[in-house]
Amino acid sequence: IRHRQKRFKDELHLLRELISTREFTTWIGSYEIRNYKHAALRIGKLYYLDLKDYKSAIMAFQRFGKDFSESRYLDDALWWLGHSLLKSGQKDEAKVVFDQLLAQYPESKYARRIRNGEASP
Repeated sequence: IRHRQKRFKDELHLLRELISTREFTTWIGSYEIRNYKHAALRIGKLYYLDLKDYKSAIMAFQRFGKDFSESRYLDDALWWLGHSLLKSGQKDEAKVVFDQLLAQYPESKYARRIRNGEASP
């Protein structure tokens, strides 16, 4: 609802609030609910797409990689991180990220786009 109302800062606040409830376990099994990953990825996309704050987007996507290192959405985070770096003028760093995406996820939905030079969100 906040997004449709273009209240992006309120949306960010709610997403951060959700992530703050995340509990970690050292026992077998996980208390992890899938919404945490989606919320963390959404934060980065809000910064990139709606707020045009590429520096914050870079930090959000880098954090996603650290916080959700086993996620099946890591290729998404790398894709958006690469574009955030491009938008912030860091072309060499973006190339490294896109190369990493190709090396780690050669079958990713983004790999063909990168190989064909269609690397735009």
